[in-house]
Amino acid sequence: KEACGIGNSEENQAAIAQINADVEKRQQAIIDGAKKVMERCKDAITIFLLPPSIEKLEERIRGRRTESEEIIQERLSKAEAELAQAPLYKYRICNDKVEEAADQIAKIILS
Repeated sequence: KEACGIGNSEENQAAIAQINADVEKRQQAIIDGAKKVMERCKDAITIFLLPPSIEKLEERIRGRRTESEEIIQERLSKAEAELAQAPLYKYRICNDKVEEAADQIAKIILS
């Protein structure tokens, strides 16, 4: 990683933090949009993608080795708050194995 200029320098950490902030804004927009759709269209197909567990989510985030400890804790805290919204969705799918989750989503959409 270091030979390619990818490492844990402060500049890289700042860039990663900015990317994460942008992603969080987009995720919040998606969540807000989903809530509006659910309010206006009671028969909308809504799907909430769940991690297998908070522990598994933490393992995945840490495994990427792209976030600082502070960012990891923020993401986990936010994830717990988002998971509390899962019951509002018509369908909930565990994203343990990507292929299986994708198959389940396709079956829901095509049914």
